[in-house]
Amino acid sequence: MAEGALTDDEIIDAVLNADKEEEIVIDENEFTPILEKVSLKEAEKAIDNITRFLYEQEPEFGEVNEELRILKGLHKRVKLLIVKNLKQLNLNFHNE
Repeated sequence: MAEGALTDDEIIDAVLNADKEEEIVIDENEFTPILEKVSLKEAEKAIDNITRFLYEQEPEFGEVNEELRILKGLHKRVKLLIVKNLKQLNLNFHNE
């Protein structure tokens, strides 16, 4: 079997458990299960907090330009999802 390939059992397990709410987030070093859904507003607040934290750090903390660029991109995507969800709610409200 090729390195990194899934076994038959892993494929079957993934298909059978695809609808479960628990998501597995892959960390570089370990698997971390997420048991609760996080709202878009909570995600936006967390990104804002991390961004502020990184901006407030002293130079000895290290260069964080790449991390800030990634966070800004994530923040933009979350904001777009929030706007998209608000538009969908608005459309659904008018259809009733």
